[in-house]
Amino acid sequence: MNSFEGLTTFECKRCNRFSIDSSLTTAEQEQQMQAHLNGVHPYWEFENLGDSVQDVKENFRRVSAEGSRHFCAACGTILTSQTTVCPNCAATRSRFVEIDAERKRSGRSGHNRKQTFGLLGSVLLFFGVFTPIISVPIVGSVNYFQNGKGDGVIVLIFALISFALVLAKKYAGLWITGVGSLALIVFTLVNFHIRMSQIQDDMESKLAGNPFRGIADVAMQSVQLQWGWAILAIGAALLIASAALSNKSH
Repeated sequence: MNSFEGLTTFECKRCNRFSIDSSLTTAEQEQQMQAHLNGVHPYWEFENLGDSVQDVKENFRRVSAEGSRHFCAACGTILTSQTTVCPNCAATRSRFVEIDAERKRSGRSGHNRKQTFGLLGSVLLFFGVFTPIISVPIVGSVNYFQNGKGDGVIVLIFALISFALVLAKKYAGLWITGVGSLALIVFTLVNFHIRMSQIQDDMESKLAGNPFRGIADVAMQSVQLQWGWAILAIGAALLIASAALSNKSH
């Protein structure tokens, strides 16, 4: 662990926004660091910043009193504009990164991912409602919308709301639409399996010894799940991912 002596603040490497006054005791510093990581970056122990960052203090950059605008990309030490060689790792100026430029780049990158995931998830949910989810003998493929009679109507509404939320940059609302859509999809799928099991049990009791039992078994085996479920699940998962990225960036 590098020494933190002679520094004014410690800045979070993940969000570049949080700082801790070095005038506090070591115990108080670590307590505030831990609280910040747990509150703003709850999965920090599982996120990779380029190294195996497990120690709390290693998640914070050292910030000098001069308030410089660069940091060393090799070790994360904040540097003054006059510094040509990092005093911590001896890296040269070619490894220095302008802080403001890095923050803007990280902010744009995070926003682009949130928006991309949100828009793509909304579109997949919307079209997924009309894709085949079950194939039934004679009837053919059945979609989630079912001419306005299925649970897909609710998912369709969630997709439209999600699209509007992403355009309005209200990503927190995607927790409701994303989790709600996924819960409804899982409920429908589980309900389908329960219903099929009930039908199978009824056939066992009512068609015992019936010469046409074999035809009924073939018909039951012909009922298959289709690829529409995957489209719906991916769409809902992308909405949740967009909402999670929004929480992470705050």
